[in-house]
Amino acid sequence: MALFHFDDEMDPADGSWLMHSGIGDARLGGDIHWRSSTVDWNVASMSHLKILFGVVHHAFWMLQWPVTDIEELYCKGAAEIESEEQ
Repeated sequence: MALFHFDDEMDPADGSWLMHSGIGDARLGGDIHWRSSTVDWNVASMSHLKILFGVVHHAFWMLQWPVTDIEELYCKGAAEIESEEQ
C-alpha cells in the first residue's frame, strides 16, 4: 500500500510518500501474513509525514468497519456521479 501527498505549490517531484510492503507468505493461525514487511517513506516536509500517518491511522480503523458503513460513507452517490465519457 502506498500513500502520496502533494502540495499545490510544490513541484510534483517534491511530493511525499509512505509505503508499506512485504515479502513471503507465513501462516499464523488460519491467516496468511507476510514473512517480512517494511515501512518506507520520503517526505518533502515533516508536516507531510504527520498528514500521511494521519491517513494511515484513519485507513487502519476504517478497515475494521462493516463494509456497509464504508459504502455508505465513501460510496453513497458515487453511482450518480458520471463523467461525460461514461
